Amino acid sequence: MADIHHKRSYEKENPIMNTFYVFIARIILGMVFGILITRIFRPEWTIFHGVAMGAGLVAVAYVMSMIRQKNKKG
Repeated sequence: MADIHHKRSYEKENPIMNTFYVFIARIILGMVFGILITRIFRPEWTIFHGVAMGAGLVAVAYVMSMIRQKNKKG
């Protein structure tokens, strides 16, 4: 059976700009949720802790995506 690779809808026309927009959206949402989680569970922490939490969330999302792609190939 033929191996068919499907591109995501945001990668079809211009993959560089569209993946860049996805990256920016992930950064913004990661920061928002990181700050929200920090404010809910550790209100004494500063906004910088929330930004660090958001950066960690985005990093974990990219690591998990890389692991998923690696497992899909092998």
